[in-house]
Amino acid sequence: MFAVGDIIQARSSRKDRLFYDARVEEVDDKKHELVVRFDDDGDQQRINFTWAIKGSKKIIHIEEALDGEPLCCNVIVSEGYLWSGIRTGSNGETKPGKMKPGPRRARLLSFESSPKLYQSGVIIREDDRGYDWTHIYEPEQALLLCLCLVDFDICKMKTDGTRHQVLILGGGGATLPMAMLQFLPPTISCDVVELHGAIIRCAQKYFGAQHEHFTTHQSHGLAYLSECKDAMYSAILVDVCSSNAEDGAPLELPPAEFVLKDNLSKSHAKLCDGGIFGMNVLADAQHLEDLTNNLRNIFGNVYILATDPNYFLFSKKGGKDVNIEPSEVISLAISHGLMDVCEDVLGEVALTSHYRDDETLIGWLHAPEFLERMKVEKV
Repeated sequence: MFAVGDIIQARSSRKDRLFYDARVEEVDDKKHELVVRFDDDGDQQRINFTWAIKGSKKIIHIEEALDGEPLCCNVIVSEGYLWSGIRTGSNGETKPGKMKPGPRRARLLSFESSPKLYQSGVIIREDDRGYDWTHIYEPEQALLLCLCLVDFDICKMKTDGTRHQVLILGGGGATLPMAMLQFLPPTISCDVVELHGAIIRCAQKYFGAQHEHFTTHQSHGLAYLSECKDAMYSAILVDVCSSNAEDGAPLELPPAEFVLKDNLSKSHAKLCDGGIFGMNVLADAQHLEDLTNNLRNIFGNVYILATDPNYFLFSKKGGKDVNIEPSEVISLAISHGLMDVCEDVLGEVALTSHYRDDETLIGWLHAPEFLERMKVEKV
């Protein structure tokens, strides 16, 4: 089945759904295991046959910026694999039935400046008719989960009398808004703001980013917040990454202007009471502390979903500064039908106490505990 020297796609850990390009260096047919070397870090790793697929990823499209558009690295669309459930019957044929974990063909988006850092991924349905947003990346899971905290009954903004608006700054492959519209109540509409036309075109053509309740605006996220005079939102989610961000920088994402206090206040002003602000952050301890304190000053409350390596900070407009236990978050996810689509981050939430005992800063945390533990635990 496999031979030394084969170029394959392989899963590197149980936590990671993505399959990375690798080379086979040893084959153990008796144990059904391979020793592989991944392209990105050069380390050897032993994996089971089920974590390997022959062949490398295929680039199917490269999108360039058009004249007059903001400068951006070329956008690469590839086809590879993501680990997910496959519907199989007892005879192994694909059909509705028990969900068996395994590799599924997927569409992936990356920048030419960092072609192996995949910003978005979506599974292609077995019949090639559309996409499956059941298994999305961990950052999108975290931001989707935070919508459970929105007090939709309290939010007074309904643009046409029936719909709640959600604003997402940073589009990527649009897997977050498409998952949101698939799994959350049908009373939600979504505005997505993306600066780069090349990304928007790829999302629409190769990632199925089209829906009657989903509108894309080509603009800078902060400019849009200033320009959308009449709009009010039940949730504002920031998931912005610069194409030239430096790996390991003190503030890797979002870009620095998004965490300025004045700009955080703009988001607060555009939220209706009971609404949620959420932000995907990859930063050092000092930036995390400053951002947490700024959000507390503006909103009066902050909750953190700490993963490895990203941190997701959430604040509720008009919400009391009270602790929300991990068990409450899980109950809310169950009531909203998000247990499957958010299973990776909910696993982290469920293990909050275990990580606390292990002095590892992962899990669901109230701001006071988060700030206190950052003083002694590694970020």
